[in-house]
Amino acid sequence: MLEIDPSDAAVADFTFSTNITLSLPDLLVGIHDLTLNLSNEVSVITFSVTVDIREPIQDITIAISIVVEEGKDPVPALEFNGNLVLPALVPIMFTPSAGKGIPSYWGLFDENDQEMNMTETKDQSLYYMFSDDAIRNITVKAYAEAEGWVAADSLLIFQVTNKIQGLSVTDFNIITPAVST
Repeated sequence: MLEIDPSDAAVADFTFSTNITLSLPDLLVGIHDLTLNLSNEVSVITFSVTVDIREPIQDITIAISIVVEEGKDPVPALEFNGNLVLPALVPIMFTPSAGKGIPSYWGLFDENDQEMNMTETKDQSLYYMFSDDAIRNITVKAYAEAEGWVAADSLLIFQVTNKIQGLSVTDFNIITPAVST
């Protein structure tokens, strides 16, 4: 909406407003300072505007790592029988990126589309520590002011498992001979 007389300074008994749509197909992605000149037979008005043109966010990919020890490099997540398996009670690092577009920040969402974690900038990774054994369906989303939340094309589906406890292994004296008396 472009208001021609937003401060009601017109002397006549009328106001004028209209919707204007501008198409700028030749502007490249980036920030542009534009000057908009509007005129009719009796007046001219000039507006300075800044336009931020961005590509739509597309091709979101996520690298998943396990933070084994704080301060050390995380290790890549591994697959077991073709399925991604992540440990419970250990920080998991999700590092998203977009093939096109520039997100402002990233979010990690659970099966019910509830926010689990969010970054403050586009250059940060997401961290989360799962507390229970479960098959998880997680969505990573990018946020851009012009688009809102944009979800990755596919869910992250993986098994979260706790540490093995109470395991006992015996070789039935095949490898270790029984003590003879």
